[in-house]
Amino acid sequence: MSDRLVKNLVIALAILAAGYGIVRVIAGRASGGSSASFNLASLAEVEIDSVHIVSASDTIRLGGGTEWTVNGYEAIPESGDAFSRALEQTRVGEVVSRNPENHRRLGIADGQGRVLTIYAGDAESMALLISDKGQTFDDAYVRRLDDVEVRVVRGNLVDLVRRNVEGWRNKQILSLTADDIQRLEFSFPDEEFAAVRDSAGWHFEPSGATASADIDRVVREVASLRGIGFAPDAEADSLSWESPAGGVILFGPGGAELGEVSFLARSTSGYFVRLAGKPVIFILSQYSGDQVLKRETELTESPE
Repeated sequence: MSDRLVKNLVIALAILAAGYGIVRVIAGRASGGSSASFNLASLAEVEIDSVHIVSASDTIRLGGGTEWTVNGYEAIPESGDAFSRALEQTRVGEVVSRNPENHRRLGIADGQGRVLTIYAGDAESMALLISDKGQTFDDAYVRRLDDVEVRVVRGNLVDLVRRNVEGWRNKQILSLTADDIQRLEFSFPDEEFAAVRDSAGWHFEPSGATASADIDRVVREVASLRGIGFAPDAEADSLSWESPAGGVILFGPGGAELGEVSFLARSTSGYFVRLAGKPVIFILSQYSGDQVLKRETELTESPE
């Protein structure tokens, strides 16, 4: 290889290297450089004590450590973990604007969107303003409250921030192991009976009739009974439980009571449900309620 050719190659490589450096600098400026100010994953490493989400129409206060609440109601047990996972997995994208005049168009001006504030201990960890809409259904525009820089954020954090209070409330009425249920006492306005499990299977008292396989579906349904919503406080206070549609008391090994559930038919469809000792009135689907409120004749094994 001639000296001239080697010299030309060296010059070409130097030009390419310089060009690459310029491109990296320009790209860094265009994308806002480092996103250290939006290092959401670092928050996932800190135990979250509480989360506040404030919009023009609602304020959601989540917190409580081992037993989370939302605005004073029992929250879904995994609330804190849900935010930790979302922060860890959320992707912070490119800078889309540094001009405050664009904030209103993007939905992140003061008074718009939702302000997410995450607390660890007594310190405010981070406060972000997140838009109600983004470029697609699963992203949003975001900026820190103390900054004008706007970025795109993608991931489950967007969905969590957009939930309402009811979306955070715990709709689980009972969470039991079906195999632990040994006795069910059913009560209707015109009938009372018990389904009892022994070594031979399920039978009814006081009739002594053998239960069909359908009793297993009832047991599974009531063991993991879950509502679809909640009665508004004003409506819940006005309900009369003197004549419920039915009720079930569940017993476990040794006769230990596991729960007592009462069902009240709604005027539209489904049921109001309350668990003894709890103030919450759940709304249960028609299907789930009908699966539990079975008469003895519906559950009795047919003679061969």
